[in-house]
Amino acid sequence: MKIISWNLAHRHEPWRCLLDMDIDLALVREAGKPPPDVAKRIKADPAVEVDCAPWETKIVGGRARFRTAIVKLSNRIEVEWIETKSIDTAEFGDLVRTAPSHSAC
Repeated sequence: MKIISWNLAHRHEPWRCLLDMDIDLALVREAGKPPPDVAKRIKADPAVEVDCAPWETKIVGGRARFRTAIVKLSNRIEVEWIETKSIDTAEFGDLVRTAPSHSAC
């Protein structure tokens, strides 16, 4: 399995580069919504629907138009997506996140 972690720095071109790199899984930071030609070729964490999710992050004073995501880039691997819980709703054994929840589509 090939994994990459990349700060996309709000740019669109790195999304296309990821597809050309023969990578199975990407951990992306500061990622804006993928361009349409890329979105139809990837699978992202189900909490982040690729086509309709708010690709933004809640920050002090508002929202930034980027986020962090786990992205499946190939069919060579299977991904078991695990739902995260916010600190205030998590129970023992849950995968906890410190960022606020994103609204549904």
